[in-house]
Amino acid sequence: MSQATEIADFQRSLPRVSSNTLSDRLKTLEENGVVTCRFYEDHPPRAEYLLTPKGDELRPILRALRIWGEKHATSPKDRCTRYLAESRDPR
Repeated sequence: MSQATEIADFQRSLPRVSSNTLSDRLKTLEENGVVTCRFYEDHPPRAEYLLTPKGDELRPILRALRIWGEKHATSPKDRCTRYLAESRDPR
């Protein structure tokens, strides 16, 4: 989040996350000083979220986790295929 991000942008990029869950997570991040919420319109109320300096310090950690996940994590389909192959192995 190098710039302000609206909740609708998060919802589009995280389609499997419910709006209630997203709101709760953003609220928790705000309470912990990772993001700040800035209202820029009153009617209807519109807000945008920005990383705080504390949140910006998480960038290298999150980048490292993403790289690790891309290297080691497999999709559920891959795990299922591997399980089926291993269960058919007569060893």
